[in-house]
Amino acid sequence: MINDFVDIYNKRPGFFECVTVPPPSSKRNGYGDYPIAEVAQKVAAEINKPFQVVFKKKEHKTRRSKHGRLETSKRRYELENIDLYNSYLVIDDVSTTGRTFQTVQATLGQNKVSCFMIAWCFWGH
Repeated sequence: MINDFVDIYNKRPGFFECVTVPPPSSKRNGYGDYPIAEVAQKVAAEINKPFQVVFKKKEHKTRRSKHGRLETSKRRYELENIDLYNSYLVIDDVSTTGRTFQTVQATLGQNKVSCFMIAWCFWGH
């Protein structure tokens, strides 16, 4: 699996300065309880790039209606440590609606930072 990400990087060498992941959901206990962060750290080590957390962990929100969730999803993530690099390889663990990717891209783009995003999806255990 790590090799799949490395192959993608090798098609655009030098484009990414750093590797990161979207913020974990409020249900997780930070980035330490976030398996895709571990994958991203291994990819970063394999391609000899730094891994950096740039998105603050999401805070727990009260249950909302479908319309309320759609409105909330249009918001941007909060950033930290964003002034160190100009381009990121963003690795996520699934792609369903694409909302996470849209929000990541909008957040980074608003800060004039470029990104390339890839999702990893697996079946079973």
